[in-house]
Amino acid sequence: MSIQNEEMTKWLILSKIEEDKNTLGVLDGISKHPNMLSSAEDKTIFFHEFRKYFQVEKDDYDLVDELHKKISDFHFSEQGDSLFVGIKFENSIISIGMNGSFSIVKQTDNGFEFTKHSYDRYKGFISKVISDMHKDMINLSPKLKINRAIREATKTENLRRELRIKNVPPMPEDFWEAIQRLADYSENFQEFQILLRPNMDDISDRCLTRLGRASEILDRDPDLLSNDDYEFTVYRCLPAGKKIEAGDWVTTDIEYAKAHISNVKGEWEIIERSIPGNELIVGADPLEMYYAPRSIWGDLRSIQDVWKSVTYRKPMKYDSMERIVNRALKEQGLNSKDVNAEYSM
Repeated sequence: MSIQNEEMTKWLILSKIEEDKNTLGVLDGISKHPNMLSSAEDKTIFFHEFRKYFQVEKDDYDLVDELHKKISDFHFSEQGDSLFVGIKFENSIISIGMNGSFSIVKQTDNGFEFTKHSYDRYKGFISKVISDMHKDMINLSPKLKINRAIREATKTENLRRELRIKNVPPMPEDFWEAIQRLADYSENFQEFQILLRPNMDDISDRCLTRLGRASEILDRDPDLLSNDDYEFTVYRCLPAGKKIEAGDWVTTDIEYAKAHISNVKGEWEIIERSIPGNELIVGADPLEMYYAPRSIWGDLRSIQDVWKSVTYRKPMKYDSMERIVNRALKEQGLNSKDVNAEYSM
């Protein structure tokens, strides 16, 4: 086996071990490996920068100096979008990934093996590296720095949208007042549509969920109980004094309605009403249907018509993720030319 092949075999063995441990990779200190990048030219400079950058306290100097003397090699390595540093001392290697993950491998007569005792022995040094080294490594690679900024901008925007949908304010009881409040809260038509489709099993805000149910009559082909105005007797358990309104779920089985008494706080009563079959939309549960009269919408024939009737010049959708990412990169002084359609929504 040639020296080059032997080096590659060592690398592949360690990489396989690292894959099994769900970390980014491991470095065996072989400087001739083709994926190796240039690190600092001098270990003394490296540790001077290490102390300054990681703000190593004076009490830790002895530990760092002791390790400094024992380190025989260290390299930065890049494979695809993954960047990590490998520090070799004595017969062990610490591999620290850009996400802060790390592993320690020890070379023995029988090959390479993971060693747990190494962490306890060098935990002061390793904890310093883990906490901040990945930031320094990313800064060494413009590509990885841009990738990190893209991920952070995308994650931040997705979280912002999720929180807006999760934290929608309580709706008033009046149907059209609730529609107006929901439109006022919505940033755009895209969000308005999402908010009109809440989890129908959520009973925390009847005034919100009934908006979505009532709007289903505006769908192109709603699943109606019947296509004519033949009336069905339906029931619903509601707080005393309330009545069945547009968007409420109802049932033709009075016993089924009684089974939901526990959902009502305080005094309750079973409300009975006759409703035409072409105003009842069949639900996922065969015993449930939604009361969705077309008359509640007047001349409006689609959700977009509703949106236009209660808003003025609001956008139709969120900014594209590409635009949001580009804006974030610009704020950080990064080049955005590598951003493409895969970040658009």
